[in-house]
Order: sequence, then structure tokens, then C-alpha cells
Amino acid sequence: MPPGDGELEREIHDALRRLPMPRAPRSLAPRVLQAIAAAEAPVRRAAAPAWRQWPLEWRLVGLVAAMSLAAALVLAVPFVTDWVGSLPATRALVGLWRAFIAPVAVPVLVFAAVMSGASALLAGALGHVAWEGRETHS
Repeated sequence: MPPGDGELEREIHDALRRLPMPRAPRSLAPRVLQAIAAAEAPVRRAAAPAWRQWPLEWRLVGLVAAMSLAAALVLAVPFVTDWVGSLPATRALVGLWRAFIAPVAVPVLVFAAVMSGASALLAGALGHVAWEGRETHS
């Protein structure tokens, strides 16, 4: 390596460090934010709001509706199995349902409902503590 190479690099480095930092125009940040908002606008209009953005009342209604649907399905199964059980091909499936699933279906459904309610209350409490009582949805 020739002896003058390191000296030239130091001079260039020092000259570059003495240059003032380039500044962005004042209008750059508002223009960038406006472009981002314009790009996200169609996505916001097309997408449904997230579960956490729903009002608390609607989240509770959704939870009750989901649990009610699950309960209705579990409670309707015996009637359906009686109807379908008359078919020869489904007798084995109905027998398996009555022997293994039916005895635990209602307790599991109740347990799931209680745990879902407890989880919702815990999430609400943690959200209230974490956000210091402020609303988390717009």
C-alpha cells in the first residue's frame, strides 16, 4: 500500500465531517403522512374493524351469541342423532357420540363459557390498568 493512501482517506473523512447535515424540507413530513393516510384509506374502508375496536357492549353481545350458538348445537345433537341414528350407516357414529362425547359435552361447554367470561373480564381489567382507564377504541 503506498504511504499516501491513509492520509487521503483522513482528509476526505475530515472534509465530509465538516459539511453541514442536510435538512429535509419542512413540507416533507406532512406530505409523507398524507401519502400514508391516502394509501391506507382504501384498506380501512374495506376491512372490518378489529375485535378490540368494537365497543365493549358489542364484544359482550358477540361472546354471548357465540356461546349461545355452541350451546344450541350441543343441545340439538341428541335430536339429530335420533333422526340420523335410524339410518344403518350412522348407527356406529351415534353410538360413539352417546358413549364418549355426549356425557362430557355439556360440562365442557359450561367450562368453556366460564373460562371465556373470566378471560374477558381479566382482559378488560388488564386493559383498564394498562391504559389507565382511557378508552382503547376510537
